[in-house]
Amino acid sequence: PGNAALVDLAQAALDARVPLAVRDLVVTGADLMKALDRAPGPEIGRLLVMLLDRVLEDPARNTREALLAEAQRLELELARP
Repeated sequence: PGNAALVDLAQAALDARVPLAVRDLVVTGADLMKALDRAPGPEIGRLLVMLLDRVLEDPARNTREALLAEAQRLELELARP
C-alpha cells in the first residue's frame, strides 16, 4: 500500500484503540499474578508479551475473561518440559 493507505490504516487502528503495547491490555501483571497465584517475576512479563501477540492477531481477544483464560493455557504450555 502507498503511504496514504498506511497512514489511514494506522489512524484507523488508533481510532479503534487497538492494543499496540502491553500497557494497552485490559489485564495487568498484578491481574495475572492474582489469577495464576504467581509471584512477580520475568514469567509474568513473558506472559503479558505473549498475550499482546494474541491480541495483535485479533483485537477482540482483549477482554479480561479471554486473556486470563489464555494466560492459564499459556502457563500450562510453558510448564511442560
